[in-house]
Amino acid sequence: MFHKKARCKEFWKEVRSNPKYQVFINEILEIYEKYAQGDIKDISYDDFMIYHRTGKRTMVDELYNPRRRRLNACALLSLIYPEREEYFSNLMNTIWAVCNEYCWSLPMHTKNSDLEYNDDYIDLCAAVTGFELSEIRYLLGDRMSTLMNNRIHKEIEKRIINSFINHSYNWEKMQKNWSAVCAGNVACVFMYERPDLFWQIKPRIDAAMECFLSSFKKDGICREGLGYWEYGFSNFICYAEHLLDFTEGKINLYDDDHVKSIAKFVTVPFLEEGRVAVSFGDCGRTCKVSISTITTLENRYGGIADLVPKDACYHITEDWRRSVRSIVLYDSEEKNRSLVDSEYYASESGWFVKKNSLYGFAAKGGDNAEPHNHNDVGNFIFSHNGKQILADLGSGEYVKGYFDYSGGRYNTLCTRSGGHSVPILDGKEQSPGVNFAGKTSFDEGIFKIDLTHAYPKTAVSSIIREFSFKENGVVLKDTYVFDEECECKERLISLLCPEVKDGCIKLENVCIHYNENEWSPQVSSAMHRKPNGMDEEVYLIDFERKNQAVSVFTAEICVL
Repeated sequence: MFHKKARCKEFWKEVRSNPKYQVFINEILEIYEKYAQGDIKDISYDDFMIYHRTGKRTMVDELYNPRRRRLNACALLSLIYPEREEYFSNLMNTIWAVCNEYCWSLPMHTKNSDLEYNDDYIDLCAAVTGFELSEIRYLLGDRMSTLMNNRIHKEIEKRIINSFINHSYNWEKMQKNWSAVCAGNVACVFMYERPDLFWQIKPRIDAAMECFLSSFKKDGICREGLGYWEYGFSNFICYAEHLLDFTEGKINLYDDDHVKSIAKFVTVPFLEEGRVAVSFGDCGRTCKVSISTITTLENRYGGIADLVPKDACYHITEDWRRSVRSIVLYDSEEKNRSLVDSEYYASESGWFVKKNSLYGFAAKGGDNAEPHNHNDVGNFIFSHNGKQILADLGSGEYVKGYFDYSGGRYNTLCTRSGGHSVPILDGKEQSPGVNFAGKTSFDEGIFKIDLTHAYPKTAVSSIIREFSFKENGVVLKDTYVFDEECECKERLISLLCPEVKDGCIKLENVCIHYNENEWSPQVSSAMHRKPNGMDEEVYLIDFERKNQAVSVFTAEICVL
């Protein structure tokens, strides 16, 4: 469906004349004005070396990504306004600049040192770039010169096709989004540029896709977070759609119960009508998914679009693939999209999510070796009125060392358990590793997590966390068993400045009631470095026992 419609000139004529597409055009023009003006700045040697010298992603954020957004906007406008030579000329110069890049992979992704690089190394960004150029050439190649067509094909042949044939890549066996993004885009490049070779490489693509799908348990939960679900799974379905067309319907990857359960995940993490999302792992506290992703899954399975908030869907995103498909697949018929009261328990992944008209809630068990792991067994989120009140900070800044799981990863607030709403036992936080885990259950309205084994050996022989639910809130209960007396601290995380008074901690119009005869709260603050490099103040609410006989902590979190 996509390929036929996207090559139809009458369709693009409708896009520029039908008011329902104006929101897309407006957003594309905004991107064009921001990123596609003036000369294209060269990526110098010093620019390329910034990451190795400072650990910062400056080149990516200031040069590489803006160039891809320029490519995106110019290509879309060239389709919508074929008579506007300005857009097509700008596109040709942008493509030329992309083809001139030393390599399409990023410095932080290659395993080579700063002394040696393979200019045909395939990472996420190289695979995506190859796909974008091949698909843009597929849609606009009849307007390109022979020189430009040949240049694009030559660069793709070297950097993607020959590179994949002649090398194996570690992402082919990764159980996370990389396997879907890299393999899916590489496969689509072969189908566009060298269909005669596709069946030769398909077994490797199949194996990589199996690795990707195996990163999800049978319940379909994306433990990497909603943002990575959108990134990884949207690439998977792009490949699935292309494969359907390429094989004339003979190979349908949607005919699989596991794929279907993964597709349904997108109906789970939005906690309120707005964009408030479950932010476990390296996810954002607010999140959006593309219209193309939701529309494709609705067309294949049904029962999805109505359960995703309207303002959680974006029209145009930073990449070509989702943007062009959002336009081509757009259905202006308004869906109901109303939040329904619901409870969702995923026993294998250890997630529990509850939503009603007053609040959203999510908690997790799992283990501390999950993809994009944070040490967060037992962590929970309480949202109200469009924001997380008790928060999961989500992702930190992606700098050198952030993905060093053997060292620096857990020196940051958002990844260590001290940056989550979980206890600190005998002065110790949780440890990373698959054996540091929490066993969960949900029975008679109570979600229970055994936190005992999420921590290194302490004087606490058992700690069981329970959540029970009321119409206007949640009751948290932690029960301790001690081998010997020790200090324990109950920590809650908020981005709101707490007001402590008479057995209640007030966070705007949410109140946390606790037993002030048994527990004493102290409030301190710390700084969280957000993905954009800006600091954010975080409030740590720590409850300490007033006497050694206390073995239960109870907090009632309710909307006033």
